Amino acid sequence: MRVLIAKHYLSRLYYKFSRIENFLLHPSLPLGFLTDLHTDKDTKKLSFIVWLVTWSPDSNHPKKLVKTIESKVVPLLEFSDDGKWLVLNYMADTTTETIMIPISKKDPQFLGKPLSLGQMSTFKGVTWTSNPASFIVLEKHRLLRWNLHKKKE
Repeated sequence: MRVLIAKHYLSRLYYKFSRIENFLLHPSLPLGFLTDLHTDKDTKKLSFIVWLVTWSPDSNHPKKLVKTIESKVVPLLEFSDDGKWLVLNYMADTTTETIMIPISKKDPQFLGKPLSLGQMSTFKGVTWTSNPASFIVLEKHRLLRWNLHKKKE
């Protein structure tokens, strides 16, 4: 779900960051991620920092702001259409890592245990399917698919 930041009360976070590149809100939970372009004061190197933001539904103030990862390129952050998964693709050092995180209403920060999808090149495109829930990635020369549904025992 894409929301204009100016219309969301979390827009007041803008003054804390130098340059926000991306802001992603969960479709139904008080959960969001923002990506800030950061310049290291000592080395002058640029990096992108992804921050987890949670808030109380009855308050207009962020409850928690947590630095999650640092990336050399703008990371891909995307919720599945049903809001049950988050995919994160970022560059750490010289490799591009991809992780899938289940969204859990039971956890205080709404995030379950991350699952590594491995090292991949930068995505050309991504999409989600339902019935069964799947995540699909188009890389330069291959198409990858992960089934996300639980197997019945």
